[in-house]
Amino acid sequence: MRRKGSVSVFSDSRDRDLLRAYNEQVGRQLRLYGRVNKTKLMERVVASPAARFWVSSERACVIIYRMERGESIGYMNPWKQRFYTELYRAFRRYREEHPGERCVKHIVELVVMQPAPCFPITPRVAKNVIEKTRRICQREKIERLRSKLG
Repeated sequence: MRRKGSVSVFSDSRDRDLLRAYNEQVGRQLRLYGRVNKTKLMERVVASPAARFWVSSERACVIIYRMERGESIGYMNPWKQRFYTELYRAFRRYREEHPGERCVKHIVELVVMQPAPCFPITPRVAKNVIEKTRRICQREKIERLRSKLG
């Protein structure tokens, strides 16, 4: 998205949501198998549900307008294709349930805040984001403990 000029103003929240999904997947694997299989772990994390559609409403409007015109999103990676297809389905579903609502931007702003079925990033990027977020969370925890002691 950065190549297209879109800036993620909520990347910190998205990163923490991704870390939450990672911890859930690790816990699930530990309960089922007693160990963590890292081979498909990141794919499962990226495919797990997100708290919301982690995309700006402006970018979502651009993609939805393109899909409304019938343009293909085949140039995107499979993770983003799935993400935007689900976003478009949620948009269409909301539009059918509320036929009086005509403003696309308003509908997109409401739909973007709904829970998403997946994250719009690749497993490799997810791994990097999770490692960075874990380091930040660890630093914050250490600072909280130091402030309590001192």
